[in-house]
Amino acid sequence: MKLFQGFLLACSMLMFIACSSDDAPEPEPAHRTVLVYIGGENSLYDFVSDDLDEMIQGAGDIPASDNLLVYVDDCSNPTRIYRIEMRSGKGVATVVKEYSTDLCSSDPAVLRDVCRWAITNYPASSYGLVLWSHGSGWLPAQEVRDTRSIIIDNNGNKTNIEESNSGPQMEIPALKEVLLEVFGNKGLDFLLFDACFMQSVEVAYELRNTTQWLVATPAEMPGTGSPYDKLIKSIFASSVDVEGIVNTYYNEYIDDSDYEGIIISAVKTSELDAFAEISAPLIQHYLLNDAITEGVFKYLPRAINDYPFFHDMKGLMMKNVPEYESQEWMIQLQKTVPYLKATDAWYTNLIWGGGTCRVDHEQCSGLSMYITSQMSGSAVNKEFWNEYLKTLEWYKDVCCQ
Repeated sequence: MKLFQGFLLACSMLMFIACSSDDAPEPEPAHRTVLVYIGGENSLYDFVSDDLDEMIQGAGDIPASDNLLVYVDDCSNPTRIYRIEMRSGKGVATVVKEYSTDLCSSDPAVLRDVCRWAITNYPASSYGLVLWSHGSGWLPAQEVRDTRSIIIDNNGNKTNIEESNSGPQMEIPALKEVLLEVFGNKGLDFLLFDACFMQSVEVAYELRNTTQWLVATPAEMPGTGSPYDKLIKSIFASSVDVEGIVNTYYNEYIDDSDYEGIIISAVKTSELDAFAEISAPLIQHYLLNDAITEGVFKYLPRAINDYPFFHDMKGLMMKNVPEYESQEWMIQLQKTVPYLKATDAWYTNLIWGGGTCRVDHEQCSGLSMYITSQMSGSAVNKEFWNEYLKTLEWYKDVCCQ
């Protein structure tokens, strides 16, 4: 009898264990997963290892349950994904995925696959994305991958600086499609561009439904880029510390004798629809045809064929719109770009031999805008830009009469 009772008890325990196993909840997702996507097959490849080292140095500020992933496509090693974490009291970078073939990181399909892999293998309730490469704002790509301008991928050609920046680029509408498909509507807590010229109203408005915050510079990003060791604390704060991100950039470069400053701002994307609505009548009346550009603060010191001037949007309004008509617009601008930091000057490579540009703090809003009447670059490029601009949502919603 005791043997039979023991047999029943053992069976009941097995059933309990089986049920407990079946009913066990899935592991809780991380609070936040941040993916740094490094498109480094271009003239910036020398900075890749330094930025990785900075992330390792800052690993102590990554919460234990969170994830910092770094996709790296550079000119020397296989394309791979690292996870940065603390292990035995030391920051380490562990390769968690390696690709057997060279990838074109400016291909939207590659970005899509990498983002999907990240959220599948490191799910979280919050996501952030850093895009690291060359950038040229909203401008159309000179050479596109497939049919879809951030990131240059030169397929490993680094023979010289001039050649190393030739290759496919990704256009902003394609980036938008990828982010909406993978993360959903405003699925990113933040999108940070470690790239030049990306804080333009055309880019921000195109991407307004992909992220809650857009952090970038409207000018050139210093070659050393983001100070990742110091940024990690703000990026992984319980609620992303956007103001902290902006302040960290400013504090890093205010006394940097090599790169002489930075302009960095954060756009609150939930304010962009209201900003577009209040901007439309002013732009259509004052800026479309005979806008004054003389004396307007701009983020490029002179016209060159491949770039427009990138005028500051506040400066354009100050020079062209009567003050009594722009007061409400200025209030909405502050809501849309609540965080801005600018040093007194910044360094530019886009003039012969390089040089320093001075910041007009009165006109500086941290947000650039292109107007079709501006004279910048070659006539051929200007015509190309103007036609491409008409395909962007900002032009359709705001500039189209």
